Amino acid sequence: MPLGLPPVVALLVGLVHCIAGYRLFPLVLGIYGLVFGVGAGSALAEIWFPGQVLTASLMQVGAGLLGLGAVLAYFRIGVFVIGAVAALLLTWAVAPVVGGVSWQVQLLLACVAGSASVVVTRVVLIVATAITGAALVVRSAEVMAESPVRWLTDLTALPWTGALPDAIPEVVAWAALALLGIAVQLATTARRWTSTGLGRTLLAPRSRGINAVPMPPIHPRRYARNHVWAELDGDSVLVGISARALDQLGEITDFALRVQPGDELAPGQCFAVLESAKAEIELFTPLSGAVVRVHEGLDLAPATISDDCYGEGWMIAVRPPDLSEFTTLLDAEAYSELLKTAAACV
Repeated sequence: MPLGLPPVVALLVGLVHCIAGYRLFPLVLGIYGLVFGVGAGSALAEIWFPGQVLTASLMQVGAGLLGLGAVLAYFRIGVFVIGAVAALLLTWAVAPVVGGVSWQVQLLLACVAGSASVVVTRVVLIVATAITGAALVVRSAEVMAESPVRWLTDLTALPWTGALPDAIPEVVAWAALALLGIAVQLATTARRWTSTGLGRTLLAPRSRGINAVPMPPIHPRRYARNHVWAELDGDSVLVGISARALDQLGEITDFALRVQPGDELAPGQCFAVLESAKAEIELFTPLSGAVVRVHEGLDLAPATISDDCYGEGWMIAVRPPDLSEFTTLLDAEAYSELLKTAAACV
């Protein structure tokens, strides 16, 4: 059975890949895992159970779910695969022009691109998902144009099986759509502020006659003086970085945890490192306690910290021995006054 999707489904999957692959990264990973799992199950079924349609279908479903679970459980494997696939697509696209590319070179380029995806996640993944998504959209549109009455019954061969746009108009459309996808993803994953946070709006310091501009709202949580916030969550305390600190740092480009569940933290101990376009800083815990969980996968999508620093951008959860340290942290009003005082001193 060929590895493919109905044209309409493939078109929608390709569009999601192309224009929102990085922001919807878990969904994209799931699609990859599901498709590769189904493909592996189909190949094994043809070898082990030829002609047994029901058994083959069950194997495809089982292998697809297994692939889905595997890439979601092991993010870095999925990240590596996406980067490697994008490199292979580009290699296959230029192979006819350069007279062919050996499998050794293809393997090397795939490994390099996959490793780059793991290390430089955001930019590489945006480019990779835009390229693969655009290829799938163009192939789907071609199949739909050839057979408009069978949009749900025909199969669009997936680009990573080697079915790439080959005619010049298709290649041009592929390149244009990929560039558009890259531009859209870079724009939509840039740092932005939402108005969901409660609290008063602060003013930036006046400097050299420049008028004050609105600052991000202060969310009603507890805060440390190093701009780390803390919020009760059952018997533990969630910890993250404040919007005010992010406003000074700029776009977040990298995030790395320095702790794991089970670690005992003392107040002021480093628990993470945050890198932005402007600086690299260490984050220090505002209270003591045992780390009960960490935000898995946040290092693969550091833009989440900027997009939703008080929600999905949480970093670690700590269980303190008691709440005395938590109650001594600044409330929203006190933190607001702290920022005003700091601004007045500039």
